[in-house]
Amino acid sequence: MASRKKTPSRVALPRIPEQLEPVRLVPTDIGEGDQYADALIEDCSLNGLTAYQLELKRVRLLHVELGHAKLERLELTDVLFDQCDLANGKWHESIFYRTRASESRLTGFDAAGSSLKHVVFENCAL
Repeated sequence: MASRKKTPSRVALPRIPEQLEPVRLVPTDIGEGDQYADALIEDCSLNGLTAYQLELKRVRLLHVELGHAKLERLELTDVLFDQCDLANGKWHESIFYRTRASESRLTGFDAAGSSLKHVVFENCAL
């Protein structure tokens, strides 16, 4: 039997537009099934947020605190976490596609039952 030559896999990075709409969030604004697209979310605290079936597409989060957040069935497509705090979050049964966390804190992070494809953790505390 001939052995197959393995080709190096390439990770696809998030595809985020240059122009994003600034969005200011507070935990009480976020409801079940909410969707955010083409958005810049920055400098906000969403610590302890509990939400179900949120969807983020083409979103950059900058200096966002999501410590101890419980986000079940979250869908992330083309998302960048830049200098965020996701420590001790429980993001169960979620989908991460073309997602990158850069210089972020993820200690104690739990994504049990989640699907991760084309995900990069760069200079993060895991």
